[in-house]
Amino acid sequence: MICPFCGAPVNDTAVFCERCGRRLRLGSPDRPPIPDRPESKCRWCGLPLTKRDPVCRYCLRDNSEKDPGRRLGAVLMAGGMIVIIAGLISLAATISLALPEVDTYAENPTEFAVYIMLAMFAVFAIVFGFLPLFRKNFRLSIVGGIFSLLGGAFFIGVFGLILIILGRKGFKD
Repeated sequence: MICPFCGAPVNDTAVFCERCGRRLRLGSPDRPPIPDRPESKCRWCGLPLTKRDPVCRYCLRDNSEKDPGRRLGAVLMAGGMIVIIAGLISLAATISLALPEVDTYAENPTEFAVYIMLAMFAVFAIVFGFLPLFRKNFRLSIVGGIFSLLGGAFFIGVFGLILIILGRKGFKD
C-alpha cells in the first residue's frame, strides 16, 4: 500500500504512515481506508488539495471557507461608503462655513482659498471613495481615505481608511 499523502510505501495493516505520520485508516486495521474525495486545487497556491484536509499542505492556508472574497467585499464596501460619507460631511461643512462669508473674500483671498481647498479634498474623498466599492486600485482608495481625513471629517475618515486597509487583499489590482 502507498500513503496517499506523501507517497511512501507502507504496510497494508498500518494505521499511520511511518514517513509523514498521517492516519491512513479509521477504525480497525482490517477495515478498508476511507477513500478521498476527488482532489481539488488550493485557492491560494493552486496545488492539489484533498477535501478531507481543508488546510493546504504546501502553503498552509485554510481552504474551508466557501467564499473568502465575500467578507473582504463587505469590508471594502463599508470602508468605501464611510469615506464617501466623510467626504459628503466635509463638503457640507465647508459649504455651510463658506457661504455666509462670501462678501468678505475680496478682502481676504486666503480664507477663500482654504475653503476651496477643503471643498476639493471633500470631492476627491467622494470620488476615490467609490473605488473600494468596485474593488479597484488599492492605492487610490487609500488616497481617498486620506482626502477624507484632510477634508475635515477626521475620525470618520480614519475609520474608513482602516477598513480599506483591512480589506486590501480584496482588491483586483
